[in-house]
Amino acid sequence: MQRQPAINFVMLVAAAVAFGAFFPVNRIAAEAGWPPVAFAFFQTFVSGAALAVYDGLRGHKLVPTLRHVWAYLVIGSLGMALPAGILTKAAGHVPTALLTLVLSLSPILTLLFAILVKLERFRIRAVLAVFLGMAGVVLIASPWSHAMSESASGWFLFALLAPVMFAFANISAGLLQPPNTTSITMAAGILAGGGLVALPVALAVDPSMLPPAATPGAVWSLAAALLINPIVTALFIEIVRRAGPTFFSLFNYLALGAGVLWSIAIFGELPSAVFWVALAIMLAGVYTAIGGQRAAAEPAAAGSRSDRA
Repeated sequence: MQRQPAINFVMLVAAAVAFGAFFPVNRIAAEAGWPPVAFAFFQTFVSGAALAVYDGLRGHKLVPTLRHVWAYLVIGSLGMALPAGILTKAAGHVPTALLTLVLSLSPILTLLFAILVKLERFRIRAVLAVFLGMAGVVLIASPWSHAMSESASGWFLFALLAPVMFAFANISAGLLQPPNTTSITMAAGILAGGGLVALPVALAVDPSMLPPAATPGAVWSLAAALLINPIVTALFIEIVRRAGPTFFSLFNYLALGAGVLWSIAIFGELPSAVFWVALAIMLAGVYTAIGGQRAAAEPAAAGSRSDRA
């Protein structure tokens, strides 16, 4: 499965750098007045439709079975559209660097949910990972830490819905992803499916569906999101197909770092000492969760190799 490891790593870094850019893009969109769920709809559905047209020209069908449609809707809504709306809404209230910390909870919650649905066996590592993740959240969101204002703390806690959805999407991908589907086809379906789920929510929340004015920020934030979405989604599926989910778990470290660096480069945000302490604690939680999964995967891989021998 570990074919061409150098190419796999380059794709992983590219996916992480692109995904990290979502956080400043969401802030620009929020400041431009984009309705959050409408912004999520346009960036997912339009990019998914564009990928579908490209894939159709290559002779692939987007939705050949009911299983595909169900996977597109569930994974797309939980992994793309709804979290995008949540993060865009929170981006107007929480410093971008601090908001990137929510990424660290995704692998921790994925491990927890996998244990609950019996995809993973219980390990003490899971308890420690959850404890470290929650400790980082408390450190950032607590008023006594002075990491952000009291109102921003509330929005930070609201943003934690995004990693919960990411975790559910990860579990759903493992359970629902149809076999023999190309990466481009799957990416197009996930994006379009997520957009279709977001549309009625967007209309219910803000029927205008558009920012108050077509400012440069409004236009360029959508253009950037339309570029980032298909790149990240297609790379995610292709990397997992080529190198497996254990290798892709490294994405969580790289994307978090990329998000922080993007916020520093674009907005000049220099996080406080509390941020770096919380980041270290939460990364320890990510390592604890991912390290346990990687350790569990290695004996299985070794057994598989010995069976083939």
